[in-house]
Amino acid sequence: MSDTYKKAAKKLYKFNKVLIKCEAALMYLLFLLIVAVIVIQVVCRYALYIPTPWAEELARFACIWLVYIGAAYAAFHRDDITIDIIDTFIDAKCKDPDKIKKILDKITLMLIVGLLAVMCVLYGEFLMGKINRFEYSPSMRINMLWPSTGCMIGFILMFFHSVSLLIIPESVRE
Repeated sequence: MSDTYKKAAKKLYKFNKVLIKCEAALMYLLFLLIVAVIVIQVVCRYALYIPTPWAEELARFACIWLVYIGAAYAAFHRDDITIDIIDTFIDAKCKDPDKIKKILDKITLMLIVGLLAVMCVLYGEFLMGKINRFEYSPSMRINMLWPSTGCMIGFILMFFHSVSLLIIPESVRE
């Protein structure tokens, strides 16, 4: 591995770490927003007898963003759901299970990158169709493009993190 590649990989990894910190901060803020809005809704509905239809809608939209940003965060840390029965089988049947697990891990990452690329293209086309429709949410009257954009940003971040995990060597990540 050349020094230039190693330096570039280190810079990419540092950028990824900064991006992860931003994602974590955004997740905390979105979670706090959801909790605050739901508390406001409960107090207004049951203590003050004031309807707050906007609160449920805002919490739902914040939850959409939280889920997709959280999925990107999990993709970087490889905290996604895995099927470990294959690992158990490899441990029992193979002479060098670590080597085979690394190969399977790379194949899995390539499949994830491919799926995310397809999702980015398809969802991008969906969002492009939404731009000209001017759909608004019923209570808050915001353009539905804003809540929908959270999915696309999440897909792009997951794609970026997954590609980074493919090209950054483990020696740089440790």
